[in-house]
Amino acid sequence: MRQLNKVILLGRLAEAPVSTRLQYGKPIETRTLSGKSCKFPTPPHLENGTALAAFRLNSRRSYIDRSGERRVEECGIDVLAHGGTAEVCCQYLNRGMQALVEGRLAYHQWRSETGETRSKHCLIARSVQHLGWPDGGTQELVPEFNNAVLLGNLAKDPALYNVGDGRPLALLKLVSTRDYNTPSGERMETVCYIDVKVWNRSAELCCKYLSKGRQILVEGTLQYDAWEAPKRNRQPRHQMNARAVQFLDVKRPERVQRVAEEGETEIYFMTDNLEGELYASAVENDVPM
Repeated sequence: MRQLNKVILLGRLAEAPVSTRLQYGKPIETRTLSGKSCKFPTPPHLENGTALAAFRLNSRRSYIDRSGERRVEECGIDVLAHGGTAEVCCQYLNRGMQALVEGRLAYHQWRSETGETRSKHCLIARSVQHLGWPDGGTQELVPEFNNAVLLGNLAKDPALYNVGDGRPLALLKLVSTRDYNTPSGERMETVCYIDVKVWNRSAELCCKYLSKGRQILVEGTLQYDAWEAPKRNRQPRHQMNARAVQFLDVKRPERVQRVAEEGETEIYFMTDNLEGELYASAVENDVPM
């Protein structure tokens, strides 16, 4: 089955795009106007010399937490556009402008100058829509959009945890592959790893019925986090917070059972029999997505 990897983000540019050209044999690394280094995996399906544009997109959303307070969550991710799209981005986009980006999530791993293994996620843009200055140039919080859909296989068995308030949390490591042809006609494959968070009763269902190698379809939002690594280096990490999980890898997918109530995370079982069980998930509406 062909695997799916699609991300749509509506947000603001943290800085103006930086332009460069693709050079085979050299890693894609640019520096923003503030001096921040941006690394990207080389898209081997592009021709040598293709125009590239790199920028960071910040997408924000507000939600009500369990105490009733309104909070704002921000997800920032580096975006790489190519070809004519890159040239348009460099010509018309600037810091603070809104853009709607559709593309695929990519996973990049490299060794630092000190020999440490580093990794990051980025967005390889298929299209970028320039939306201009939000609300006539104001800096107030405006509605933004964050949606990711990935189809892949589990790289390992799910892990179940209990967070501080007692809610179950399942962590799934999803691997999504993509086949493509290089300019020379060679068939190649890229691999993207992403951690997926599933909450409450849905977390328990995932841990009960899923295992390493099983195929699932996940729909949710991207989240950005960072943690203190050794030597006090801040390491970025992107995760998915699942809104819906569909179990696909079964022998006889004859019937779909939907396990959720309105407003909750959805679990779909592609099977003709699930031991006669039908659960209602217990994911709260105020879980940060």
